[in-house]
Amino acid sequence: MRLHVLVLVFLCLWCGGIGLGYIAFLTKAFSSSSEYNPAALTPFGMLLFAYALTMGGFKFESNKSKKYLLTLLEAELIDT
Repeated sequence: MRLHVLVLVFLCLWCGGIGLGYIAFLTKAFSSSSEYNPAALTPFGMLLFAYALTMGGFKFESNKSKKYLLTLLEAELIDT
C-alpha cells in the first residue's frame, strides 16, 4: 500500500514551502541577532505534525485493510 499520488504531491509542496520558509527565517534570525527566538521552532513543529498526521492516518487505514484482507482470504501472516 502507498499514499495516493496527489497526496504525495501536496505533501512535497507543503513541506517544501515550510522548509524553504524555515531556511529563510533561520538565515535572517542568525544574521540579525544572537538572541534565542522560540518562534524558530514553529516550522519544525509544523513539519513534524505533517509527518505524524500523514503516517498516523495511513498506518491506521493500512492495518485495518490488512486485517480485513486476512479475514476475507482466511490467511495467516508468516513472519520471515
